[in-house]
This record gives sequence, structure tokens and C-alpha cells, in this order.
Amino acid sequence: MDRGKLIGTNIAVWNSQNVLENKELLDWFDQWRPGIVRMPGGSTSDRLYWNGHGVRQGDQIDASKLKDGFWEIDYSAYAPLFMLNPDRSIQTPWFGNVDIKTLHEFICGLPHAQTLVTVNAGTGRARDAAEWVQWANKKQEYGVEYWEIGNELEGHWEAGHTLPDGRELTAEMYAQRFAKFSKAMKKADMNIKIGGAAGGSSKGGFAEAMLKISGKHVDFVSFHTYPTADNREDEPKMFSRIVELGAEIQRIREWIRRYQPQRASQIEIGITEWNCKLHADRYTSDLFSALWSCLWIGEMMKTGVDFATQWDAFTQGKDREGGHALILPDPLTRKSQYWAMWLWRNHMADTLVHATVEGADQLSVVATKSADLLFVMVVNRSRTESVKARIDPINLKLPETIEIIRLTHGEYFWNNLTKRADWNSGPQALPMQPGKTQSLTFPPFSITVVRIPLHDKAGPEFVLRKPDKSVHIERELRILIPKSASADTPVEGWVRAYVKGTDKPYSSPYVSPGNAALTVVGAGTLDRAEVRLNEAAGRFFLTPSAPGKVKVLAKAKGTAASATIEFKPIKERPFVVWDFEVETLGEGYASHWPLATDQNVKSNRRVVRIDLPGVVPSEKTREILKISDFPPKEELDRTRIGGVVFDLLVPETFKCADPQGGIDIIMQSHGNYWMMLGKINFSEAKGTWKTFTVRAENPDHRKVMGEAFSLWFVLSTNQPAKGPLYLDRIGFLLR
Repeated sequence: MDRGKLIGTNIAVWNSQNVLENKELLDWFDQWRPGIVRMPGGSTSDRLYWNGHGVRQGDQIDASKLKDGFWEIDYSAYAPLFMLNPDRSIQTPWFGNVDIKTLHEFICGLPHAQTLVTVNAGTGRARDAAEWVQWANKKQEYGVEYWEIGNELEGHWEAGHTLPDGRELTAEMYAQRFAKFSKAMKKADMNIKIGGAAGGSSKGGFAEAMLKISGKHVDFVSFHTYPTADNREDEPKMFSRIVELGAEIQRIREWIRRYQPQRASQIEIGITEWNCKLHADRYTSDLFSALWSCLWIGEMMKTGVDFATQWDAFTQGKDREGGHALILPDPLTRKSQYWAMWLWRNHMADTLVHATVEGADQLSVVATKSADLLFVMVVNRSRTESVKARIDPINLKLPETIEIIRLTHGEYFWNNLTKRADWNSGPQALPMQPGKTQSLTFPPFSITVVRIPLHDKAGPEFVLRKPDKSVHIERELRILIPKSASADTPVEGWVRAYVKGTDKPYSSPYVSPGNAALTVVGAGTLDRAEVRLNEAAGRFFLTPSAPGKVKVLAKAKGTAASATIEFKPIKERPFVVWDFEVETLGEGYASHWPLATDQNVKSNRRVVRIDLPGVVPSEKTREILKISDFPPKEELDRTRIGGVVFDLLVPETFKCADPQGGIDIIMQSHGNYWMMLGKINFSEAKGTWKTFTVRAENPDHRKVMGEAFSLWFVLSTNQPAKGPLYLDRIGFLLR
């Protein structure tokens, strides 16, 4: 197994030219050496025409070149790309920050990387894809081996899923389209590998139909997976999601064997998008991402994934803790997930070795070997507890001194207040002496790679020198905590140890900083009396019991620090945003059923009316009202949203036999895609207008309201619901 093909990534046409040309970034790529890089950018692929020659004139599109729904491009020469809007229109054209040629040449400049291209199978033709193959491999000699037919086309969000006649693309339609594309593309270059269905669901999307109908054309099956989509899951649950990959791979393997038994060993499986979280948040930047990703890469190797490309290299999400980016472009920063890739490339090998953990539930282990070294990667998933464990390689005696590579909070610390990595030196190389017991101590929330020679000639690949213990280094403590917070919300804080007078972490395997004792002055309680400082950072939580100022004090071996936070009283007020005093609703409103304004049910006012035709909601049909037309942030401080307010009328003529039937109130945020705030039963508003307030009681929901982008009223019943519903004066409860 080539582990390099499991530590690939995605780049996109929205990446900056300056980033792609940055010499420091190119050096980081050289250290990482991804084996495969995918382009041109996820969902953008299905609305992108790679060559604009004859259609694009500067920043304008020649609309006369649209024939029978497709663009007639002059492929006799190359010109930069153009793109359609998701609805196939070109009303607001955007041409990307870089063109296709730039992306190809960036990847070709990476010595160890292969290119994977996702072609436009949503709004483009087989001819366009074949011309791309011809240009890239025959004319430009880029040598692109992997070609993927479309991106997540089973999803309603994807350009091309809804056909021009209004129907939805089916799995059978996609399979037939796949065969057409494959035939055309292999005429251009018979040596390429072609695959799909690039499903947005790890359940396989259109993959089974593709293999059943067009399997003889399939060289690889691709899918996407973001195992943790729900922000309500705690860290143990997020870690447990990793092992679910095996069932997904097994399902695809069974389809391959069933429909292509003669070629089963030849058809590869690729994960062309993955990350620990579907919605980028603090966890995609925190040290958590490194721990999770190290174990995920190991699981991909165990389950037989042939190649994988992480999502994605540089996309820095605005106000999203750095987004899914592996490397932040501004300021240029390697995030913790980069260090997971770096560890796998530089301190693991290609042959998997069976490894287990006994008696230490907090630890996970992955082992690999080369010709002369055994690599044991140990991940301690506990945030607070160090674990002492015996390294016991079968039929192998450990030498007196072994080499370890370690990543802890002392080497990487993501500051949740400043949204940046304060400490980011990367994994540290250390000599360790396990002694006769062959045991090591694994710090809290850490990755440790133990390197063990397999024969006497296997020496270290680097020189390790112990620091001079006689040199005294002074230290100081600092407490990281917000300056203020709401009086109903626990806050996270950290005690951190620094080399005195610097911003460097005070962390050493030879001189233990010990623990810091914690006390509090004021109306608040701490979740612990002390924090561990061996890795220079220890976390605590402070819960207020009343508004006011609270001081936290930390003391350790003659060094002390304090910090004060003000817990502000909660003052709530309703803020009406949508009053529907218009005849026609705009694009920011949607429903699965007839939606209009009505001025006949409330004196001198228009309200919104939704007519339910006697339906039971399904996963795809349940939306009473969706509002995405939020005011700009300068008009509405979304961080203050503490709930939803609205007027509701359920007329006496409305029918629903379900006594629990009603409306679920849902908020969506880039930090949590589906936040259930509460439910209003139809009976509560039957026959009369009533004002409702639904509070965001969950502190985790309130923390991500600053990135809220959508409000849903969702039908919730197990019996048919028929008749009109009326909503008015919808807004938020501001805190």
C-alpha cells in the first residue's frame, strides 16, 4: 500500500494565485508529499467549463454560443474557464481566481503527486470531458491518470441534479451518462482510469446503479464522507465514528464483486472528499483534528481504501475557525490536520502491522513497518489523563533507548479566542528509555509515534541531543479566558505555561512543570481543582452562578497568574425581522407547498400563508417555511440570537388527526447544520393568533448563532395535515 495516496488533498479554482506560488507553502508540500491531488473544486466541477475559448470574451460570455442547452466551445485553442450559476444561468458570471492550466501546473510541480480531475457531468457534455483529456494528456502532457465523472450528483444541491425539464437525475440516468462519458474520454486516452459516483453520502449514492448498469467502464468507485455532521456529538462519539468506515467500504466491495466479479480486484475505491466534520468549526482547527485524522488514515489503510483526498488544502472559511483548510492562507498557517499528514508521511510506513490495545480504553494504536523499522502510532484520546502503557511487540525486544515523535498541546495550540494557532512548532523528536518494563507514558490528548529498529543495522534518521539540564529556564503562567460572557453559559479556559518573557511554550520531557492549582473568587465554580501543565496547557471550565465578575487564579511552584471574566446578566428582547408587508415573497423564502402572502386573516396586515394538501412529511418533503434572507450582520448581531419569536394561527378548518402534530423550529448555522430549538403543537394555536417564543436552551447552539444562515419551520406529524397555516412577525429573541 502506498500511504502517500491516502494523504492527498483538494485544490480549487477559488484558491489564490499568490497562495499557489508561495515558496514557504511549496516547502510544506514537499515535507508532506501528498500522493494525489484533486481538482477543480467539489460542487464547482459540475458547473465549470474548463475551456472558455470562443465563448468567454474577457469578463463577458457570448450568449449566442449556447446551443440546445450546451455551450459551443472552440477547442482549437485554450482560454481560461467560465462557470454557470447553480441554476445554469450566467446572470452573475464568476471566473474563479485561477484557471485550469494553473491548477494542473501546480500539481505537476509537486514531485510525488498525481492529479485527479472531476469533470462536469452536471451541466456539461461527454465531448467537453473528452476534450479536456485530449488537451491535458496529449497536448500538455500532464499525464492525468484519474478522471472522476461528476461530483455528488445524487444531491439536490448539485448543479445538474435537477434536469432542464424539472425532473430529478436518477441513479439509472447517471449510470447511463457515466458510460457515455467514459467511452468518449477513453477514445482520447485509453490509458486513463475513470470512476464515480463521487457520492455526497457514504452510503454510496449512485454507485450501485453505476456498477450494475455501466460496471465494465468503471475503474474506481468514489464517494465522500464527513463522519461527524451533528455538533451535538461529544468527542468520544466523534472518535467512535471512525470505525464505521469499514461497513461503508464493505458495502461497496460487495457491489463490485456482485456486478463485476471478473474485474473485482482491478476496481479501486477512492474517498475524494473527507474531513472529521461536515460543518467546519473549532474541531477542524483544534488539536482534535490531528488526533482524529491520524486514526482515520489508519482506518482507511485497514479497510483497503486505495486513495483519498482530504477536503481541502486552502479554503479558509470566513468566521468558521479556519474552515476545512489544511493550510490557512491568511496568515499562512499549518493547521493540526497538516501535522497528521506529515506524521503519516515521515514517521509511518506502507505495510500495516496488526496492533491492539489492552486495558487502556483511552488509547488507540496503529502500527506499520518498513524494511528496518517498526512504527507504532499511539493516540491518547483523553483530554485530561495521561496513560502509562507497556509497548509489547511480539518476538521483539526493545532497545534501551527508542525514538519517539510526539505532538501535544505544547507543540500545537489553537487559541479559540483569537482564532489562530499560538504554538505551532509541529511534532517533537525525543529519545525515551522504556527500561525493563518496556512502558511509556502517553500524555493527554496526544499523538506519539514510537520508532523501533527491526535489526541492529537500523539506525536513527536524525540526531537527538538532550538539552543541558544545568541551564535554568524561568517560566510564567497565563490564563486564557474570555473577557466577558453571558451569565447562563459555561466558558472554557486554559492555564498555559510560557518561557518567561516570550510567547514560547514551557514544555520539556526532562523538567516537569507539574500541575497548577486552581481557585476562583466570585460567583462561579470550576470543574477541577488543578490542571496538568506537562504539555504547557491545561483546560478547565468555569460555570457562573450569577452575573458579575469572577477571578480565576492559578498557582504552580512559585508561579501564579490570574484572569477576570465578567458574566453579564441576560436581557432578552424580541426583534421582528420578517413582517411580510409585501405582495410577493422573494427568493429568500421557500416551502414544499403553496406559499403566498394573505391580507384577509389579520386586520390591516399581510401575513404569510402555507397551504398543506393533506400530507405526511417525508425526509424530502417537510418544509413549511424556510427563510434564508437574513439581514446583514451590521443590522443584526447574530451572536446575540437566543431563540425565535413568531405569530402563528392554525384555523379551525385545519385538519390533522395526530394529537402531537405540529411545527419543529430549526436553526441552521455553519457551526451546526441542524439545531432543533423546539416544537409548537397545532393545538396550541388553534383558532386564534398567538405569539410564541422558542428559546435556544442548548449552550452549544447559542455558541454558533453568530454563523446562523437559515430558519426552518418544519412539519412534524405522523398523520396527514390539511389546510392553511399562517405565520407573521417572525424574528429572533436577542440576548
